[in-house]
Amino acid sequence: MKNIIATILIFTSFIFYAQVGKTDKIPKANRKYVAWISPSKATHLYGLMFNFWYKDKEDSTVTFPKIYGAEINLNLIGIIGPFFSILATFEVAQQQNAVEESIDSLNISKFKKVNGLELAIINMEPTIINGLDINLSGSQESVTNGVTISIAMNRHYITNGLTIGLSNYDRKCSGIQIGLINSTAKLKGMQFGLWNINQKRSLPFINWCFKQ
Repeated sequence: MKNIIATILIFTSFIFYAQVGKTDKIPKANRKYVAWISPSKATHLYGLMFNFWYKDKEDSTVTFPKIYGAEINLNLIGIIGPFFSILATFEVAQQQNAVEESIDSLNISKFKKVNGLELAIINMEPTIINGLDINLSGSQESVTNGVTISIAMNRHYITNGLTIGLSNYDRKCSGIQIGLINSTAKLKGMQFGLWNINQKRSLPFINWCFKQ
């Protein structure tokens, strides 16, 4: 565990020094360095963020931070997540005709942004994750660019890269889904699982579509 923490701190220190020259226009009160705790009023974190509770996305006053480094999300709601994963899997499996929910209306600019590493019991906040996303329970309401691995379920707005979980549902996926049940309204890539659903067809084991 000490080696893991040391690796994260070394990794985030490189990002910190790379970003120092870009913070001039950000008020000092909104910038935090090395390590910090969320929820907070910090808008930019250069280092390691510990998150113990999610912010209500329906609250228009909520400002999500930009994290350059790593976030460790310890939201305890995620502990019960795996017990509901089977129900979530069946729910996704029933979406034979996946209806594309509008993603054009999403205000992605207000999402929390993690450039680096996201480690979570469960991530329930709208987040843009550029890098590696690892979750004990699941990842929801995010835009991912990289690799997402969850024991239970992933439910994303947009995925660019690789998504692995017991069940995966992405409104838009450019890449690969691997899971027991995979579903997406718009696929450009491959699906590998017991049952795979996309805008073209539903198939067991392997499915594909290369035009969104």
